[in-house]
Amino acid sequence: SSAIWLLNHFSSVENAILAEKVQASEPSLQTGIKTVQRANYEATPRMVRQNGQTRIEWTPNQPSDVKKTSHEEQKPQNISVWKRRTEKAKQILNHVRQTGLSQGNPRSELAMAMVNRKTSARPNPTLFSQISSSITTPNAIKYVARREIGLLNSKENPDKNSTVLCPSIGSKPFLDGKFDEPLWQQLKEQSIQMAGDARLGDTEIQLVRDEQYLYIRIRATKKVKSIPRVENTKRHRDPSFQNSEHITLRLDLDRDFETWFELSVDRRGHVAESINGNRKWDPTWYVARAETDSQWSIEAAIPLKELVGESTNQIQLHGNHWGFSASRSFKNHSVHWPHRSDSRPLGTLSFQ
Repeated sequence: SSAIWLLNHFSSVENAILAEKVQASEPSLQTGIKTVQRANYEATPRMVRQNGQTRIEWTPNQPSDVKKTSHEEQKPQNISVWKRRTEKAKQILNHVRQTGLSQGNPRSELAMAMVNRKTSARPNPTLFSQISSSITTPNAIKYVARREIGLLNSKENPDKNSTVLCPSIGSKPFLDGKFDEPLWQQLKEQSIQMAGDARLGDTEIQLVRDEQYLYIRIRATKKVKSIPRVENTKRHRDPSFQNSEHITLRLDLDRDFETWFELSVDRRGHVAESINGNRKWDPTWYVARAETDSQWSIEAAIPLKELVGESTNQIQLHGNHWGFSASRSFKNHSVHWPHRSDSRPLGTLSFQ
C-alpha cells in the first residue's frame, strides 16, 4: 500500500542522506553560485610526514572552470534531516497499526518490524519471530526475519556463509591497485570469493575501514587472457557499462532491504553511483586501477561521511551490520555474492 511505501521511504537512512545531499547542493539565490558535484573525481595521493608518522592524503583534481561554494555554504542549514524523517516514519507507523493495513501481508509486517528496530531504543525481536514462524511468509522474508533475530539477540548473523567482516585498520593503504601493503595480505582470509562462469573469471573483494574511509580491494581474474588491456583514459561519471565488464557493490546501511547504495566500477576505472537507481547521489570517492594480461584490479577509498552523512551520526560502525552484496557483470553474464537465490536477497557486512 502507499502507507507502507511512505513508511519505508521516510525511515530509510539512504533516502535521508540523499535528502541531505540535495539540500546541501541547492543553488544560492543570493549569490547565483551553484554547488556542483565533481566532474573529475580522480585524486592525487601524496605522502605526508608529521610528528614522525607518515600518512596518505588524497588531493582531489578539481576542474579549473567550475566555481564552487565554500564548505560552509554547502553545509545543510538544518542538521536534523534524519530526526525529522524518523518522526514522520513514527507517525506513519502509528497510522498503519491503528488501521491494521499490514495484517496478513508479510512484506508490510516486515517493513513495520524494521521501522520498529530503527526507531525504538529497545527493538522487539518478537515481531520478527512472528514473521519467520508464519506459514504464509515467503522464504526470502523468513530469511531476513531470522537474520534480524540473530543480530538482535546475539549480535551475529546466523548465516555465516553470507557474512563478510570489515575490520578496522591503523594505517591507510596507498591507492595504486597493486595491493603492496601488508594489511591486505594479513586480512586476506576475510575477503569475498566469487567463482567465475563461462565468460567471467574468479573475483576477490575485500573491505576494510578506518575512522575516515571505507577501503575496497577488487581483484578480477580474466577468463580469456588474450583480452587486450585497457589504456588509462579520462574518466567519466555514470557512463554506460553495457559493453564494459564491471563490479557493483550494494550497501544497505539500515538493513531494510528496500533502499541501498550502489557503487559500480569497471575495468577502466569509470564509476557510477545510485540509490535505488536515483543518480542524484554523487559521492566523492577515490579509485585507482591496474591491469595485467591475467587480471584487472581496483583499489578505492570512499569517505564514510559520504555513506553515513554529515548529520546522520546515529550509525556507529563498531559492532554494526549492514546489508551487503556484490556482483560482477559483462553483457548477459554475471556472478553474485551471496549466491543469488530467492532466500538470500543480501548478505551481511559486519564491522569489527
